[in-house]
Amino acid sequence: MKKNLTHRHLPNQFTLFSLIGLLILLFTLPISAQIAVQDSLLQLIKEHPQNDDRKAELLNALSFNIHNTDPKQGLAYAQEVIDFGSSLKEKRNLYGAYMTKGINLMQLAAYEEALSYYNQALKGFQALGDRENEASAFSNIGVIYKHLNVYPKALSNMQEAAHIFNEIGHPNGLYIYVNMAVIYSELKNFNKALEYYTAARQLSQKRNDRKIEAYSVFNTATLLIDQNKLEEGLAYMDTALVASNEINDKLMVARIYGNMGEAHGKLGNNAKSISLLTTALSLNDSIGNRKSRTLNLLNLGDIYFKTGKLPLAYKYGLMAYQEGKLLDIIDAQRDAAHNLSAYFERTGNADSALFYYKQYILFRDSIDNEQNRQQITRLEMQYDFDLKEQDYLKEQELSKLQLKQIWLYGLILVAFIILLAIYFIQRARIRSIRLKNELKEKELLQRAESLLMEQRISESELKAIRSQMNPHFIFNVLNSIESYILDNDPKTASILVQKFATLSRLILENSTQSMVTLDREWSALQRYVELEAIRFNHRFSYSFTYRAEQAARTLLVPPMLIQPLLENAIHHGIRHLTDYDGELQITVDNNQEKLIITITDNGIGLSRASLFAKPSLLKQQSIGIAGIKERIAIINARQKDNRASFELFDLYEYGENGTKAVITLPLVLVGQEDGIQDVNLIS
Repeated sequence: MKKNLTHRHLPNQFTLFSLIGLLILLFTLPISAQIAVQDSLLQLIKEHPQNDDRKAELLNALSFNIHNTDPKQGLAYAQEVIDFGSSLKEKRNLYGAYMTKGINLMQLAAYEEALSYYNQALKGFQALGDRENEASAFSNIGVIYKHLNVYPKALSNMQEAAHIFNEIGHPNGLYIYVNMAVIYSELKNFNKALEYYTAARQLSQKRNDRKIEAYSVFNTATLLIDQNKLEEGLAYMDTALVASNEINDKLMVARIYGNMGEAHGKLGNNAKSISLLTTALSLNDSIGNRKSRTLNLLNLGDIYFKTGKLPLAYKYGLMAYQEGKLLDIIDAQRDAAHNLSAYFERTGNADSALFYYKQYILFRDSIDNEQNRQQITRLEMQYDFDLKEQDYLKEQELSKLQLKQIWLYGLILVAFIILLAIYFIQRARIRSIRLKNELKEKELLQRAESLLMEQRISESELKAIRSQMNPHFIFNVLNSIESYILDNDPKTASILVQKFATLSRLILENSTQSMVTLDREWSALQRYVELEAIRFNHRFSYSFTYRAEQAARTLLVPPMLIQPLLENAIHHGIRHLTDYDGELQITVDNNQEKLIITITDNGIGLSRASLFAKPSLLKQQSIGIAGIKERIAIINARQKDNRASFELFDLYEYGENGTKAVITLPLVLVGQEDGIQDVNLIS
């Protein structure tokens, strides 16, 4: 459950000597000195009001300076640079603002938005040929993917950063060791993680880098706790806490308290554990770190469950599950689902226990699937190969210099050219193999996406069939038929049977195709409304109006998409009217690219429906609307430009009675969709 701290890189856009000095000292100064740096930057900005490169440098430095203590204000400083960035001569300062904004957003757990700004910074630095900042952008993108639990992409981006740092001989390469170690510790590969942490510690001691040293101690402690070496891990945590307070890193302080709280919980020190976790939760709330806050909630729920305080265990467990779902933190959702399953099992709620246990299995498999592990192994092998390739090139350059000093220069030069030719042939061969593998991976990915889309379509269509042919509707129709038979009205009963049979046939036949002609769907809708009108003793009138330019038999629509709206209009709107004055209008129109279907009723409206309907009916209504939205989303996923839409209006808000629903679909003609046959209307 523990999450390790990773390092964020400062863009190298600050060219003035005074600013460089401030940033070099930033991580080693105590809190009071860091505040002095902040005050100095604010004073310099005050003395330089004009919006130019100088002010951009100062604002970027200030934004980075406070990203650990006040990320919301840091966002404001970075955004100020972006606002006047188009007027800057040095575009490096604008791209630096993108980077610092991403850093502050990452502190606030706004990972998707932070990823967008990092990508903008990456493109800008690549265009400038700024290799150092390009590597920093790759590193931060890797950190984002780590937070999102997309470990293959995280490792790939960090490897790219390490490759560039090693290529240019930059010392920031040691930060990448820490970040890569974090990923391996997340995957419980403790030996590999410890290998990278050891390398980072050794380099940080040579460079006297207090920040990396503090991170390494903290992460080493985390590894020990993960391996249940709790007492030893807590001793390291105490050292890390002192170091983190020295550099004023509130984010790491909060995580240290959280990990210490979890360790004390494993040791059975429940009161101490709750105190530390509550402190961590308070710190994360103050700095807006929602991901760490989610983990604190998860651990508090676990402690309360162990101590038998079930209401508090449920409260914190549910909060952790909801936060994890909101932030898309898969491992947090996994552990929270497991705890909730245990809670409901203990309280005797078997259905809820089974539900959350299924969720736990789903999230667990998502994280630990074999595909991720295989891809990480491949990337690790690729990274090792790249390092060997760099070493090989350096050795060749050194050999070339030495050969110049030898009398037999000509002969050795020929040998060198032969070796170089062999190298390039091998390199071309390796590139060819890589290209084939990448093409194969893309093909498999496209195939998987296609199968997933087909599955979603099938599930959506099945839900639509269930919505139209629900047992309650069938039962009511059969009761109506029985009533007419008992009342000696066989003619009406016969008409009902014929209409019900026709409707059932249309629904079943339409359900076999992903698209059907509009006249078939139109006929099914008419039969459904006629049956409902008879069932409700003609308490409402209805009209079907077709104004489209093309013939209904030439247009294609998804089957079973409109009926849930008719059902909602009748059962949740018109049926609650006191008089027999209900009206239901269904119209079809089109423009050049769209088919527009409008359903209007004069019922009680959406806002008043909840006053009349039972909870189960409201749930059924929401499921029907959710199903329509899901099918619209599937249609849009298959459309590039001409997209579908669904809108629902409560006419009570406009001074009228009733509800209006509008479905807009792409205009598709027969023959434009594979597998569709032109069939005539069944009457």
